Amino acid sequence: MSRLRAFLQLVRLPNVFTALADVIAGYWLFSGTELWSGRLAFLMLSSACLYVSGIVFNDLCDLKIDRCERPNRPLPSGVISPYAAFTLGATLAQTGILITFFMTVIGLESARLLFTALLLLASIILYNFKAKATPAGPWVMGICRALNLYLGMSPFWSPGLQWPALAILASFFYVTSFSYFGRQEANTSNRRTLITGVVGVGASLLVLGLFAGLALAQSTFALVLWLGLCIHIGRVGLRAIRNPHPSTVQYAMKTFIFCIIVFDATIVSTAQDWPQVLIVLSLLIPALVLGRWIYST
Repeated sequence: MSRLRAFLQLVRLPNVFTALADVIAGYWLFSGTELWSGRLAFLMLSSACLYVSGIVFNDLCDLKIDRCERPNRPLPSGVISPYAAFTLGATLAQTGILITFFMTVIGLESARLLFTALLLLASIILYNFKAKATPAGPWVMGICRALNLYLGMSPFWSPGLQWPALAILASFFYVTSFSYFGRQEANTSNRRTLITGVVGVGASLLVLGLFAGLALAQSTFALVLWLGLCIHIGRVGLRAIRNPHPSTVQYAMKTFIFCIIVFDATIVSTAQDWPQVLIVLSLLIPALVLGRWIYST
């Protein structure tokens, strides 16, 4: 394994596009005709840094387990040292926070953005170093993703806004549910765990449909997108329940993760036209292409 490929695997490069989709969806939900701006670029960069730092810390915390279950991965194989991984994770975490601090200092954003980024980092640290192996693990992971979506919304958020909270709630339950679904992915999974996870994912898609109800009623494109998401996720989840082998469950987890992009595109459909929805969906292309070369779970 080359050192470059090892680092790309360590940071789960394909998954980074799902974090970017979160921020774009949150931003475009409010931005109207302002699609691209410097602050959106800064938000995407901050999100990517914080997300990758969490992935790196995740592998550091799993190092003992991976030495037994996934010995070929970058850290247990020795291609990347724990010190190098920690340095990378800490540097990215600091960079993500410094970006939002810079945006606040120059007056580009309010202190709410910096607070959101700090809360996201705290949730990432809590998940990796405390909650991951406990029943609270999936819930904290859901909080991380919900905060990442809110990171894109934060420049526009005001106390009077309530309807976008439904999108955040849907994202929270979606990620919480599939995180619970995949808790035993390295071994043969318990069917009850898989069923519970799939039911939770289904409920989150219904909440998403409720949030996007007007768009689904007015746009055939949005309706087909949401129905396609529901059908594909349901099919993959049911197949894993029938055959809870690690390879089947891991494939389902990879699908759930990449479908975050489709989930976010559905959110965008409530505020933007189909070209903007397609832009978010296009993030699937690099994610899927890189996913053939670099693992995602």
